[in-house]
Amino acid sequence: SEGINFNLIELETAQNVDSALTIAATAGMPAQNLMVGDSHGNIAWTIMGPMPIKSDEVAQLPTLWEESKWHGFYKAKDYPAVKSTSHLWTGNSRVIGGEMYQKVGHGGYALGARSQQIRDNLTKQESFNELDLYAIQHDDRAIFLSRWQALLNEQVLNSEFVSQNDMQALKEATHNWGARASIDSSGYLIVKEFRKAVFNAILSPFEQHVKSHNKELSFKTVKRQLEAPVWMLITEKPDNWLPKKYESWQALLQSAAISVNAKLIEEYGSIKSATWGNANTTKIQHPISRAVPLLGWFLDMPNEPVNGDTFMPKVQGRAFGASQRMVVSPGNEASGILNMPTSQSGNPLSPFYEMGHEDWVKGNPSPFLPTETRYTLTLKAN
Repeated sequence: SEGINFNLIELETAQNVDSALTIAATAGMPAQNLMVGDSHGNIAWTIMGPMPIKSDEVAQLPTLWEESKWHGFYKAKDYPAVKSTSHLWTGNSRVIGGEMYQKVGHGGYALGARSQQIRDNLTKQESFNELDLYAIQHDDRAIFLSRWQALLNEQVLNSEFVSQNDMQALKEATHNWGARASIDSSGYLIVKEFRKAVFNAILSPFEQHVKSHNKELSFKTVKRQLEAPVWMLITEKPDNWLPKKYESWQALLQSAAISVNAKLIEEYGSIKSATWGNANTTKIQHPISRAVPLLGWFLDMPNEPVNGDTFMPKVQGRAFGASQRMVVSPGNEASGILNMPTSQSGNPLSPFYEMGHEDWVKGNPSPFLPTETRYTLTLKAN
Protein backbone atom coordinates (compact mmCIF):
# COMPACT_ATOMS: atom_id res chain seq x y z
CA SER A 1 0.00 0.00 0.00
CA GLU A 2 2.94 2.36 0.57
CA GLY A 3 4.27 1.86 -2.94
CA ILE A 4 1.07 2.09 -5.00
CA ASN A 5 -2.19 3.82 -4.04
CA PHE A 6 -4.44 6.68 -5.14
CA ASN A 7 -3.84 8.99 -2.19
CA LEU A 8 -2.33 11.61 -4.49
CA ILE A 9 -5.86 12.43 -5.68
CA GLU A 10 -6.59 13.85 -2.22
CA LEU A 11 -4.38 16.85 -3.06
CA GLU A 12 -7.32 18.15 -5.07
CA THR A 13 -9.26 18.77 -1.85
CA ALA A 14 -6.37 19.81 0.43
CA GLN A 15 -7.29 22.97 2.35
CA ASN A 16 -3.81 24.31 3.10
CA VAL A 17 -0.09 23.61 2.88
CA ASP A 18 0.01 21.47 6.03
CA SER A 19 -2.73 19.13 4.82
CA ALA A 20 -1.02 18.87 1.43
CA LEU A 21 2.25 17.84 3.09
CA THR A 22 0.46 15.13 5.06
CA ILE A 23 -1.20 13.77 1.92
CA ALA A 24 2.10 13.84 0.01
CA ALA A 25 3.74 11.63 2.63
CA THR A 26 1.10 8.92 2.09
CA ALA A 27 1.07 9.02 -1.70
CA GLY A 28 2.01 5.66 -3.23
CA MET A 29 4.29 6.80 -6.06
CA PRO A 30 7.99 7.17 -6.92
CA ALA A 31 9.58 9.85 -4.77
CA GLN A 32 9.36 13.35 -6.28
CA ASN A 33 9.91 16.97 -5.27
CA LEU A 34 6.66 18.69 -4.27
CA MET A 35 6.28 22.45 -4.27
CA VAL A 36 2.89 23.59 -2.95
CA GLY A 37 1.20 26.84 -1.91
CA ASP A 38 -2.13 27.88 -0.41
CA SER A 39 -4.42 30.90 -0.46
CA HIS A 40 -2.96 32.17 2.82
CA GLY A 41 0.41 32.86 1.19
CA ASN A 42 2.19 29.83 2.63
CA ILE A 43 4.49 27.76 0.40
CA ALA A 44 6.39 24.58 1.12
CA TRP A 45 8.70 21.93 -0.29
CA THR A 46 8.82 18.25 0.62
CA ILE A 47 9.39 14.81 -0.83
CA MET A 48 6.19 13.03 -1.79
CA GLY A 49 6.12 9.26 -1.96
CA PRO A 50 7.11 6.58 0.60
CA MET A 51 10.41 7.10 2.41
CA PRO A 52 11.97 4.06 4.17
CA ILE A 53 13.75 4.51 7.49
CA LYS A 54 17.38 3.47 7.07
CA SER A 55 19.51 2.08 9.88
CA ASP A 56 22.97 3.49 10.57
CA GLU A 57 24.46 0.39 8.98
CA VAL A 58 22.91 1.02 5.58
CA ALA A 59 25.56 2.14 3.09
CA GLN A 60 25.19 5.11 0.75
CA LEU A 61 25.19 2.76 -2.25
CA PRO A 62 21.89 1.31 -3.56
CA THR A 63 21.06 -1.95 -1.83
CA LEU A 64 18.37 -4.57 -2.37
CA TRP A 65 15.51 -4.29 0.14
CA GLU A 66 15.81 -7.90 1.31
CA GLU A 67 19.55 -7.49 1.92
CA SER A 68 19.28 -4.25 3.89
CA LYS A 69 18.30 -3.22 7.37
CA TRP A 70 15.22 -1.03 7.13
CA HIS A 71 12.76 -0.06 9.82
CA GLY A 72 9.50 0.62 8.03
CA PHE A 73 8.51 4.03 6.65
CA TYR A 74 8.60 7.57 7.97
CA LYS A 75 5.35 9.08 9.18
CA ALA A 76 4.16 12.37 7.68
CA LYS A 77 5.26 14.34 10.75
CA ASP A 78 8.84 13.13 10.31
CA TYR A 79 9.19 13.96 6.60
CA PRO A 80 11.77 16.53 5.54
CA ALA A 81 10.03 19.80 4.66
CA VAL A 82 10.84 23.46 4.12
CA LYS A 83 8.13 26.07 4.70
CA SER A 84 8.23 29.71 3.71
CA THR A 85 6.12 32.77 2.98
CA SER A 86 8.55 34.32 0.48
CA HIS A 87 10.63 32.17 -1.89
CA LEU A 88 11.28 28.50 -2.62
CA TRP A 89 13.12 26.93 -5.53
CA THR A 90 14.44 23.58 -6.65
CA GLY A 91 16.32 22.61 -9.79
CA ASN A 92 16.74 18.92 -8.91
CA SER A 93 19.58 19.91 -6.59
CA ARG A 94 19.80 19.58 -2.81
CA VAL A 95 17.19 21.56 -0.91
CA ILE A 96 18.06 20.46 2.62
CA GLY A 97 21.02 19.49 4.80
CA GLY A 98 21.76 18.08 8.21
CA GLU A 99 19.37 15.56 9.74
CA MET A 100 16.73 16.03 7.03
CA TYR A 101 19.31 15.26 4.35
CA GLN A 102 20.31 12.05 6.12
CA LYS A 103 16.72 10.86 5.87
CA VAL A 104 16.65 11.40 2.11
CA GLY A 105 20.17 10.27 1.22
CA HIS A 106 22.07 10.93 -1.99
CA GLY A 107 20.09 10.07 -5.10
CA GLY A 108 22.31 11.73 -7.69
CA TYR A 109 21.51 15.40 -7.16
CA ALA A 110 22.10 17.94 -9.88
CA LEU A 111 24.82 20.47 -9.19
CA GLY A 112 23.41 23.59 -7.51
CA ALA A 113 24.34 26.03 -10.30
CA ARG A 114 20.91 26.03 -11.92
CA SER A 115 19.10 26.40 -8.60
CA GLN A 116 21.40 29.25 -7.58
CA GLN A 117 20.58 31.15 -10.76
CA ILE A 118 16.85 30.59 -10.18
CA ARG A 119 17.21 31.77 -6.58
CA ASP A 120 19.04 34.94 -7.59
CA ASN A 121 16.38 35.73 -10.20
CA LEU A 122 13.58 35.23 -7.67
CA THR A 123 15.13 37.38 -4.97
CA LYS A 124 16.16 40.35 -7.08
CA GLN A 125 12.68 41.95 -7.08
CA GLU A 126 9.62 42.08 -4.85
CA SER A 127 6.85 41.08 -7.26
CA PHE A 128 6.52 39.34 -10.60
CA ASN A 129 3.98 39.13 -13.36
CA GLU A 130 3.59 36.15 -15.68
CA LEU A 131 6.11 37.43 -18.23
CA ASP A 132 8.70 38.04 -15.50
CA LEU A 133 8.48 34.44 -14.29
CA TYR A 134 8.40 33.15 -17.85
CA ALA A 135 11.64 35.04 -18.50
CA ILE A 136 13.31 33.22 -15.59
CA GLN A 137 12.48 29.90 -17.23
CA HIS A 138 14.28 31.12 -20.38
CA ASP A 139 17.37 32.45 -18.58
CA ASP A 140 20.28 30.99 -20.58
CA ARG A 141 23.10 33.06 -19.07
CA ALA A 142 26.26 30.96 -18.70
CA ILE A 143 27.09 32.06 -15.15
CA PHE A 144 28.34 28.61 -14.12
CA LEU A 145 30.88 28.42 -16.98
CA SER A 146 32.08 32.03 -16.62
CA ARG A 147 35.12 31.14 -14.53
CA TRP A 148 36.03 28.39 -16.99
CA GLN A 149 35.88 30.93 -19.81
CA ALA A 150 38.13 33.28 -17.85
CA LEU A 151 40.58 30.46 -17.14
CA LEU A 152 40.75 29.42 -20.79
CA ASN A 153 40.83 32.94 -22.22
CA GLU A 154 43.22 34.57 -19.77
CA GLN A 155 45.55 31.83 -18.51
CA VAL A 156 45.62 29.09 -21.15
CA LEU A 157 45.29 30.90 -24.48
CA ASN A 158 48.31 33.18 -24.12
CA SER A 159 49.75 34.77 -27.25
CA GLU A 160 52.70 32.40 -27.62
CA PHE A 161 50.60 29.26 -27.16
CA VAL A 162 47.92 30.48 -29.57
CA SER A 163 50.48 31.38 -32.24
CA GLN A 164 52.39 28.11 -31.95
CA ASN A 165 49.24 26.01 -32.30
CA ASP A 166 47.36 28.13 -34.87
CA MET A 167 44.43 28.69 -32.51
CA GLN A 168 43.58 32.32 -33.31
CA ALA A 169 39.99 31.45 -34.27
CA LEU A 170 39.45 29.55 -31.04
CA LYS A 171 40.94 32.42 -29.02
CA GLU A 172 38.69 35.00 -30.71
CA ALA A 173 35.55 32.88 -30.26
CA THR A 174 36.38 32.25 -26.59
CA HIS A 175 36.96 35.96 -25.95
CA ASN A 176 33.66 36.90 -27.63
CA TRP A 177 31.61 34.03 -26.27
CA GLY A 178 28.65 36.19 -25.18
CA ALA A 179 28.29 34.49 -21.78
CA ARG A 180 25.09 32.74 -22.87
CA ALA A 181 24.13 29.33 -24.25
CA SER A 182 23.10 31.00 -27.50
CA ILE A 183 22.68 29.11 -30.75
CA ASP A 184 25.07 31.47 -32.58
CA SER A 185 27.88 31.24 -29.98
CA SER A 186 30.98 29.20 -30.85
CA GLY A 187 32.64 30.36 -27.65
CA TYR A 188 30.02 28.74 -25.45
CA LEU A 189 30.59 25.35 -27.07
CA ILE A 190 34.37 25.79 -26.77
CA VAL A 191 34.22 26.57 -23.04
CA LYS A 192 31.83 23.68 -22.38
CA GLU A 193 34.08 21.26 -24.27
CA PHE A 194 37.19 22.63 -22.53
CA ARG A 195 35.70 21.94 -19.10
CA LYS A 196 34.77 18.42 -20.21
CA ALA A 197 38.28 17.78 -21.54
CA VAL A 198 39.88 18.97 -18.28
CA PHE A 199 37.55 16.74 -16.25
CA ASN A 200 38.45 13.74 -18.40
CA ALA A 201 42.18 14.43 -18.17
CA ILE A 202 42.06 14.57 -14.36
CA LEU A 203 39.51 11.85 -13.66
CA SER A 204 40.41 9.22 -16.27
CA PRO A 205 43.15 7.63 -14.10
CA PHE A 206 40.70 7.29 -11.21
CA GLU A 207 37.97 5.91 -13.44
CA GLN A 208 40.33 3.36 -14.97
CA HIS A 209 41.46 2.28 -11.50
CA VAL A 210 37.88 1.83 -10.31
CA LYS A 211 36.86 -0.12 -13.42
CA SER A 212 39.87 -2.39 -13.06
CA HIS A 213 38.13 -3.69 -9.94
CA ASN A 214 34.57 -3.61 -11.29
CA LYS A 215 33.74 -2.79 -14.93
CA GLU A 216 30.11 -2.10 -14.02
CA LEU A 217 30.92 0.92 -11.86
CA SER A 218 30.51 4.37 -13.42
CA PHE A 219 31.57 7.91 -12.51
CA LYS A 220 28.56 9.37 -14.33
CA THR A 221 26.54 10.32 -11.25
CA VAL A 222 29.58 11.17 -9.14
CA LYS A 223 30.90 13.60 -11.76
CA ARG A 224 27.94 15.91 -11.11
CA GLN A 225 29.40 16.77 -7.72
CA LEU A 226 33.08 17.04 -8.67
CA GLU A 227 33.13 20.64 -9.86
CA ALA A 228 34.51 21.95 -6.55
CA PRO A 229 37.40 19.46 -6.14
CA VAL A 230 38.39 19.65 -9.83
CA TRP A 231 38.42 23.46 -9.71
CA MET A 232 40.52 23.32 -6.54
CA LEU A 233 43.06 21.09 -8.28
CA ILE A 234 43.48 23.28 -11.35
CA THR A 235 43.75 26.49 -9.30
CA GLU A 236 45.97 25.23 -6.44
CA LYS A 237 47.95 22.86 -8.75
CA PRO A 238 49.26 20.30 -6.21
CA ASP A 239 52.08 18.23 -7.74
CA ASN A 240 50.98 14.99 -6.09
CA TRP A 241 47.59 15.11 -7.85
CA LEU A 242 48.92 15.86 -11.33
CA PRO A 243 48.29 12.92 -13.73
CA LYS A 244 51.62 11.31 -14.66
CA LYS A 245 51.35 11.95 -18.41
CA TYR A 246 51.60 15.75 -17.95
CA GLU A 247 54.69 17.79 -17.03
CA SER A 248 52.65 20.50 -15.30
CA TRP A 249 49.09 21.64 -14.66
CA GLN A 250 49.53 24.28 -17.36
CA ALA A 251 50.49 21.50 -19.78
CA LEU A 252 47.31 19.62 -18.85
CA LEU A 253 45.14 22.67 -19.49
CA GLN A 254 46.87 23.47 -22.77
CA SER A 255 46.55 19.85 -23.90
CA ALA A 256 42.81 20.08 -23.20
CA ALA A 257 42.56 23.25 -25.30
CA ILE A 258 44.47 21.64 -28.19
CA SER A 259 42.20 18.58 -28.12
CA VAL A 260 39.07 20.77 -28.14
CA ASN A 261 40.34 22.79 -31.08
CA ALA A 262 41.09 19.64 -33.09
CA LYS A 263 37.81 17.99 -32.15
CA LEU A 264 35.63 20.94 -33.16
CA ILE A 265 37.44 21.49 -36.47
CA GLU A 266 37.15 17.80 -37.31
CA GLU A 267 33.45 17.66 -36.38
CA TYR A 268 32.24 21.02 -37.76
CA GLY A 269 34.84 21.93 -40.37
CA SER A 270 35.90 25.16 -38.66
CA ILE A 271 35.69 26.93 -35.32
CA LYS A 272 33.28 29.46 -36.83
CA SER A 273 30.85 26.65 -37.73
CA ALA A 274 31.16 25.04 -34.31
CA THR A 275 28.24 26.97 -32.84
CA TRP A 276 26.20 25.89 -29.86
CA GLY A 277 23.15 25.72 -32.12
CA ASN A 278 24.83 23.15 -34.37
CA ALA A 279 25.70 21.08 -31.30
CA ASN A 280 22.42 21.60 -29.45
CA THR A 281 19.87 20.70 -32.12
CA THR A 282 16.68 19.03 -30.95
CA LYS A 283 15.91 15.43 -31.84
CA ILE A 284 12.35 14.81 -30.67
CA GLN A 285 10.97 11.51 -31.89
CA HIS A 286 7.49 10.01 -31.80
CA PRO A 287 7.51 6.61 -30.01
CA ILE A 288 6.42 4.87 -33.21
CA SER A 289 9.24 6.34 -35.33
CA ARG A 290 11.78 4.99 -32.86
CA ALA A 291 10.63 1.52 -33.85
CA VAL A 292 9.95 2.39 -37.52
CA PRO A 293 12.51 5.08 -38.49
CA LEU A 294 11.08 5.45 -42.01
CA LEU A 295 8.06 7.19 -40.47
CA GLY A 296 10.19 9.86 -38.85
CA TRP A 297 9.53 12.40 -41.63
CA PHE A 298 5.82 12.23 -40.80
CA LEU A 299 5.83 11.75 -37.04
CA ASP A 300 8.88 13.54 -35.63
CA MET A 301 9.30 17.19 -34.75
CA PRO A 302 11.68 19.28 -36.90
CA ASN A 303 15.30 19.25 -35.76
CA GLU A 304 15.98 22.83 -34.63
CA PRO A 305 18.84 24.62 -32.82
CA VAL A 306 17.84 25.75 -29.33
CA ASN A 307 19.30 28.03 -26.68
CA GLY A 308 19.92 26.73 -23.16
CA ASP A 309 21.91 23.96 -21.51
CA THR A 310 22.30 22.00 -18.29
CA PHE A 311 23.66 24.43 -15.70
CA MET A 312 21.11 27.25 -16.09
CA PRO A 313 17.34 27.79 -15.65
CA LYS A 314 16.65 27.08 -19.34
CA VAL A 315 17.76 23.47 -19.18
CA GLN A 316 17.75 22.20 -22.74
CA GLY A 317 19.53 19.47 -24.68
CA ARG A 318 19.08 17.54 -27.89
CA ALA A 319 16.67 15.01 -26.41
CA PHE A 320 15.77 16.47 -23.01
CA GLY A 321 14.31 19.69 -21.69
CA ALA A 322 11.16 21.17 -20.20
CA SER A 323 8.13 18.97 -20.88
CA GLN A 324 6.13 22.16 -20.47
CA ARG A 325 6.63 25.75 -19.37
CA MET A 326 3.70 27.20 -17.48
CA VAL A 327 3.03 30.35 -15.47
CA VAL A 328 -0.50 30.82 -14.14
CA SER A 329 -2.20 31.93 -10.93
CA PRO A 330 -5.75 31.08 -9.77
CA GLY A 331 -8.22 33.70 -10.92
CA ASN A 332 -5.81 35.17 -13.47
CA GLU A 333 -5.89 32.40 -16.02
CA ALA A 334 -6.41 34.91 -18.86
CA SER A 335 -2.85 36.17 -18.27
CA GLY A 336 -1.41 32.66 -18.00
CA ILE A 337 1.28 31.22 -20.26
CA LEU A 338 1.65 27.61 -21.43
CA ASN A 339 4.24 26.08 -23.77
CA MET A 340 4.42 22.40 -24.68
CA PRO A 341 6.83 20.63 -27.02
CA THR A 342 5.18 18.64 -29.85
CA SER A 343 1.69 19.97 -28.87
CA GLN A 344 -1.08 18.55 -26.72
CA SER A 345 -2.05 16.06 -29.41
CA GLY A 346 -0.23 12.79 -29.98
CA ASN A 347 -2.18 11.99 -33.14
CA PRO A 348 -0.27 12.99 -36.31
CA LEU A 349 -3.57 13.07 -38.24
CA SER A 350 -4.99 15.74 -35.93
CA PRO A 351 -4.99 19.37 -37.15
CA PHE A 352 -3.57 20.20 -33.71
CA TYR A 353 -0.48 18.00 -34.11
CA GLU A 354 2.68 20.16 -33.70
CA MET A 355 0.50 23.17 -32.79
CA GLY A 356 2.38 25.24 -30.22
CA HIS A 357 5.68 23.42 -30.71
CA GLU A 358 7.29 26.39 -32.44
CA ASP A 359 6.35 28.65 -29.52
CA TRP A 360 8.11 26.20 -27.19
CA VAL A 361 11.24 26.21 -29.38
CA LYS A 362 11.34 29.98 -29.91
CA GLY A 363 10.24 30.92 -26.41
CA ASN A 364 7.08 32.73 -27.49
CA PRO A 365 4.59 33.10 -24.57
CA SER A 366 1.54 31.26 -25.93
CA PRO A 367 -1.74 31.67 -23.96
CA PHE A 368 -2.78 29.32 -21.18
CA LEU A 369 -6.50 29.52 -22.03
CA PRO A 370 -8.07 28.31 -25.30
CA THR A 371 -8.27 30.91 -28.04
CA GLU A 372 -11.04 31.34 -30.61
CA THR A 373 -13.15 28.19 -31.11
CA ARG A 374 -12.43 26.57 -34.47
CA TYR A 375 -13.87 23.09 -33.99
CA THR A 376 -16.86 21.82 -32.03
CA LEU A 377 -17.55 18.20 -31.05
CA THR A 378 -21.22 17.42 -30.37
CA LEU A 379 -22.26 14.15 -28.71
CA LYS A 380 -25.78 12.93 -29.51
CA ALA A 381 -27.72 10.16 -27.82
CA ASN A 382 -29.19 7.41 -30.04
